[in-house]
Amino acid sequence: MAHIANRGYPQEVFGESYYTRTLKRCYNDPTAERIDARSVAVPVLLKCKGDKVQVVSTYGQIGELPNEDAQYYRELYGSAEHTTMCRVYTRSGEIFGAYLSLTITEHTANKLLAKNLPNHEAFAQKPKSEKKGFFARLFGV
Repeated sequence: MAHIANRGYPQEVFGESYYTRTLKRCYNDPTAERIDARSVAVPVLLKCKGDKVQVVSTYGQIGELPNEDAQYYRELYGSAEHTTMCRVYTRSGEIFGAYLSLTITEHTANKLLAKNLPNHEAFAQKPKSEKKGFFARLFGV
């Protein structure tokens, strides 16, 4: 799992209106990086579930990628989980929006995965078993 990020926040998050409470918690999180008077940056995890790509914060799901972008994301990055930053903004303090620091293009995907940047600490995962199958041991994979 790599940390994929871009300059700015060009990728929209779909369905964030269903997760207002979670977005409000993200916005009020004391560890969130303040971008300006109305927005903060928080780490999020991109999780593939079926044909959807969920956007999950430390407080829970905050939305998902639009269907077209989710399909293209899966083609470029596969079904592995990745982290990125999310801009959570508000004008009223009651209605929130979210954008990801993620550009979904083939050029960007290859470049970022080649760097293999580390995960964000907020999403530490349990170590996976080092068991290998017969062919993996045989061919040294």
